[in-house]
Amino acid sequence: MLRAQSIGQQSFTTQYASPNATGFSVSIPVGVNNVHLILTPTAGFAAGTIVLPPVAECPDKMIVLVNCTQQIDTLTIDGNGATAVIGEPAAMVPNDFFSLKFDLTTTTWYRVG
Repeated sequence: MLRAQSIGQQSFTTQYASPNATGFSVSIPVGVNNVHLILTPTAGFAAGTIVLPPVAECPDKMIVLVNCTQQIDTLTIDGNGATAVIGEPAAMVPNDFFSLKFDLTTTTWYRVG
């Protein structure tokens, strides 16, 4: 489910995901500038993946903000064609969060929070 909202000067589209098994994969949607992913797994899981939009579809300075309510022991951030994802978390604890910002010049995602 997606819903638009503003945070400060930036507008975010909220995406909700409630994975119910380890090994889950959640894809960030294409066609929006900034996404706030609210991840509410049904339990703590051993593994999960967040798939960023294809690099050809990412606007410069796009932000992905992620909140997670449960522990994920091994978290993979799939850059989906990006040159790199710098500083991505390898795991999440309950109520953890992070944000990534895309730089078009380097086609790289950078952790900014």
